[in-house]
Amino acid sequence: MSCYIYNITLTCEPELLDDVLFYLRERLLPTWRDYEGVTAVRLLRLPDDGGYALQVEGDKREQLEELRITEDHELHRLMQTYPQRVLPFMTKLEVLE
Repeated sequence: MSCYIYNITLTCEPELLDDVLFYLRERLLPTWRDYEGVTAVRLLRLPDDGGYALQVEGDKREQLEELRITEDHELHRLMQTYPQRVLPFMTKLEVLE
């Protein structure tokens, strides 16, 4: 059975790392964990690039497609708080092994 992942990489300026991490842990992750069809949510650090990655995993691609993560209110709030200082990049992945 396949598994699908939305991977969102957020790069940010070094002085924002602590604030962005707090926001991700306290606001964004709890919201995303409650989405229907989500089986796991992970927060990862980019050790060399000064940023974070969020991974939202689900067993059904259709359910993840319906989430429209890039339109998420909490993600947009983060972008509006730090315009041009926190930048997201999204990739859709299918787990093969």
